[in-house]
Amino acid sequence: MIHFLLATAIIHGTRNPISDVKITLKKDGFSQTEISHFFSDPRLKVYSQKVIAGKKVDWEKYQAQILEKTSVTLGVRFIKSHQASFDRAESTYSVPKGMIAAIMRIETNFGRDTGNRIVPDVFYSFLYHRQKVLWAEN
Repeated sequence: MIHFLLATAIIHGTRNPISDVKITLKKDGFSQTEISHFFSDPRLKVYSQKVIAGKKVDWEKYQAQILEKTSVTLGVRFIKSHQASFDRAESTYSVPKGMIAAIMRIETNFGRDTGNRIVPDVFYSFLYHRQKVLWAEN
């Protein structure tokens, strides 16, 4: 929920994004104590601003890589090794496990490329710097 609100504020480039997120959380039933606790959590970090240049993607080449036999085989193995979690997610959210695995392949290469930054910290940093992020709109 917090991730979604932070991302939404980033996309829309509001004037005071942190304040807007707090207002939305209050409207959604969070207490002032819960909101204050989240935003004052000492684990919440602000990363320095980083400019990332866009790069052209060869979508045909990328799609071919995703659909290669080795990639599909890795996906099948990944689902099997996390079968209970995939079954639970599919049952709870009605999203086919193959679709979830496909997203995980694209976003993390089945958990191999997870980065070294914490998601709420990244979103919070964008808000803190009042940075509208163009990639978030795509």
